Amino acid sequence: MTTDASSEAAVAQRQCGGCTACCKTHEIRELAKPPGQWCPHCRPGRGCAIYESRPEECRTFGCLWLAGYGPDRIRPDRSRVVLGTVTFTVRGKPLELVTMNELSPGALAQPAGQEIVQQLLGNGAVLLQWFLQYSPPRAKFIIPPARQRDATIAELDAAMHGRQSA
Repeated sequence: MTTDASSEAAVAQRQCGGCTACCKTHEIRELAKPPGQWCPHCRPGRGCAIYESRPEECRTFGCLWLAGYGPDRIRPDRSRVVLGTVTFTVRGKPLELVTMNELSPGALAQPAGQEIVQQLLGNGAVLLQWFLQYSPPRAKFIIPPARQRDATIAELDAAMHGRQSA
């Protein structure tokens, strides 16, 4: 997802602050932390106890809110949804998907979550929703009608699991 020039000033001012949502929603392989569980180094609402020496996965992740997407009400600790991006190769071409990780099960069904989904689909984003309450986590792809020629669910699933689709 790209941001427009009008949001560049807002991006410069955005910081995680007390938001620690990705510390729960994302897997951190270096720490053997599975998705959907709090990182043992996270201090919810305050930040990371090992911030200066945090793993590379943590250093390089930036949610879409930090990148300038959406108003303050969709900040992950407020909307309970962490948005990110991942790129898969489908039919030999890169295809960017917006990942949606719920901090709390059912967050995407709430008004803020529904607003996020509808806005993303309206912008033509292909969505990947993770259900972190399951072990292992389950995923659901949401492809807006205008993008259904770009990829099928089977192709996206195969790309996500590193195999060729039939």
